[in-house]
Amino acid sequence: MQGRIGRMLSAAGGALYGATHGSSVDLAVTGLSRAGKTVFVTSLVQNLRCTGASMHRNGGSLDAFIPFKTGALRNVELPPSGHRNRPRFPFEECLRALASDRPSWPARTGAVSEIELRLQFGRTKFEATRADRAVANVALRVVDYPGEWLLDLPLLDQTFEQWSAATIALSREGSRQALSEHWRALLAERNLSGTSEDAFCREAAEHYRDYLVECRHRGLRFLQPGHFLRLEGQDDEDARPVLDRPQFWFCPLPPAPGGKWKPGSIGAAMAARYDAYCSETVGGFLRDTFGRLGRQLVLVDVLGALNGGEEVFNDTCRALAEVCRYLRTNSETLWRRIKAYSGGHTIDKIAFAATKSDHVPRIQRENLAQLLEKMLRYEVSDFRGKGTAVLITYLSSVCSTEEDRVDFGGQMYDAVVGRRIDTGKRAKVIVNQIPGEVPDRAYWRKCEESGVAAFDFPAFSPPPIDPNSYAGIPHIGMERLLNFLVGDRFE
Repeated sequence: MQGRIGRMLSAAGGALYGATHGSSVDLAVTGLSRAGKTVFVTSLVQNLRCTGASMHRNGGSLDAFIPFKTGALRNVELPPSGHRNRPRFPFEECLRALASDRPSWPARTGAVSEIELRLQFGRTKFEATRADRAVANVALRVVDYPGEWLLDLPLLDQTFEQWSAATIALSREGSRQALSEHWRALLAERNLSGTSEDAFCREAAEHYRDYLVECRHRGLRFLQPGHFLRLEGQDDEDARPVLDRPQFWFCPLPPAPGGKWKPGSIGAAMAARYDAYCSETVGGFLRDTFGRLGRQLVLVDVLGALNGGEEVFNDTCRALAEVCRYLRTNSETLWRRIKAYSGGHTIDKIAFAATKSDHVPRIQRENLAQLLEKMLRYEVSDFRGKGTAVLITYLSSVCSTEEDRVDFGGQMYDAVVGRRIDTGKRAKVIVNQIPGEVPDRAYWRKCEESGVAAFDFPAFSPPPIDPNSYAGIPHIGMERLLNFLVGDRFE
């Protein structure tokens, strides 16, 4: 009888533990173009699965993940997708690309997708008795969305006239001036106060889209509107989205004569479409995706920005600053909108990670994170003072290099070794010192005068990966992100 009562009490205690400790968390993953979010989600899912499978073995792929380290983690499952309406992240396809006989980087994902894992945990090895089998579940939903759409959020606080003035001014700077020439010439040839015509509005929007696409090919990142670069369901980053919806038939315009476009004119029609785009497309993204996700991870290809030179680097800084300026918790407009859409829900944790940290030696990775913090232009300081936790760090979702030392001219240098994608051969690469501050004009001028690019990071192929190994996928820094973004759910 006592044994039976004991079992009943134990079962009741286990049920209570599961009810009081179980939770769900939505983690949004985004990044400016080529930041590596598809690879990150693939590596995250695979490493969590391998960590769950290795609980009773020595070692794992996420040794420093606190629930694993303390013995609280019991199991990790990838359950069936159920009836959710959002497309499922193509995890199996991406893993096959990485783990094939000739490893390759998975194709980029488009639009919004998600995948859910179930992490089972109990009391830590320091707290639990041998008979304590009480467990709870954390449902971790990882939502992948295009970073291009994140750059649309600032539009919600700009009128059509304000956005047009700023965007046209920017189109006359640096390489943008030549890239925008055809679009600006089309506008100059037309009386924009004349009667609106769908054919012309669409043609102007397509010319503007072509300009944005060419800017992206150049490596520029501050590009709006985001859906002109990545439509819902579009996977090919190099494609030119088909602007077949009338809502997209607008572009920035010069100031209206007299300060206001007359009703029925081309200018008035485009201004109305801009307003509709902001309220419906951008507002819908805020309501259905961004505003409902309390944990955000923004991936940044800092090395790619350095590789692109002064203009590309500064443009990336501008994009990050605009996003951060809008995301700050003292932006009452944003939080009022989020609360209206999601019943008081707000973002409580944001992490920014400089990706591809395996491309630089270990000794330089802290510099990489420090440079990212300076690129954010101190906009994140307001986050920390207003209730949102912020982490700025470095990351490599898939570590594709090894470290070595190279004798060059009688002096030893730190280097990374990997298989270059362009040649297919292993190469040792000496990396210039990553600046801990945002490079100024004098820094770039010195590089120009020497005739040598400041940075030249090659693209490396992924390493051989065994999808059935408990070791998972080699990475750098993933535990730090997990501990920050979801670690509190296992307490």
